[in-house]
Amino acid sequence: MSKIISKYNGGERSNYYPKMLLKILFYVYLNNTYSCRKIAKAVEQDIYFMWLLCGLQHYFRTGNDFRGQKAKDNVEKLFNYMAVMMVDVELLVWRSNL
Repeated sequence: MSKIISKYNGGERSNYYPKMLLKILFYVYLNNTYSCRKIAKAVEQDIYFMWLLCGLQHYFRTGNDFRGQKAKDNVEKLFNYMAVMMVDVELLVWRSNL
């Protein structure tokens, strides 16, 4: 997470804290949604997304820039780490196709 946060310089103004945008990415990935436009539309219509963003308006460009520039090299590692943690606390069940 610190690598993502370090990509924000002091002069940049954003209403969205990186952890908040990361929550959205993880939530949509868990629900098999990958399009930034679909994510932006869901945030406008879905109460769960509104709650994750604390009522802030999510715009297409914000999510796209975050995923494609700020978090690009670290999202997969963080998502995998989160999935392993969820298995450890039994929020997810790991099933092998063996």
